[in-house]
Formats: sequence, C-alpha cells, structure tokens
Amino acid sequence: MANAEESNKVRVTTDKERTEFLRHDLRPLMEDLATVYWATSPPPEDIVAFLIETLIHDKGLPEPETGALSENFKLETSDVLKRIQILQKEAMLARDRSL
Repeated sequence: MANAEESNKVRVTTDKERTEFLRHDLRPLMEDLATVYWATSPPPEDIVAFLIETLIHDKGLPEPETGALSENFKLETSDVLKRIQILQKEAMLARDRSL
C-alpha cells in the first residue's frame, strides 16, 4: 500500500528533471515496447493487453486490478470530477475579471 500512497503524492518537477525523465526513463521504455511489439509475428490484435503483459513479464510490474471498479474508486473519481468542474468555473471567473 505504500507504493499506492507514494504514487498519489503530487510532485513538482523542474524542466531539467522532466527532460531527464523523458530522455532516460520514458523514451527507452517506449522504444523497448515498440521493438517487442514489432518483433512479434503476427502482430498482437489486442495491443493494450500485449503491452501490459510485456511490462509485467519484462519489467516485473504487478498485474493491474481486474474486474469492476471498487466503490471507493468510483467515489474518488466522482470527487475529482467535481473538483475539476469547480476549478474550471474559478478559472473562467478569473479570466473574466482580467478582461
């Protein structure tokens, strides 16, 4: 559960950190996934499932949860959507005031 809590933390990054992450972490991962995908013959029909299985097998990541969404997740999603609407309204009001 510690990993889930850590992944929920907001992290502010600098442009340099972002560039380093993209260059040294994300791009090599995406290149590896593309190589594995295009090397598979015939190409997999379900691309998403193939990529998930590849990440689980090659990178040792845990399997994602399956089945219906939990009630807690539904509530969190609803809360996030409400907050988005509130922020959008606040942004519109701020923009209108600045005009």
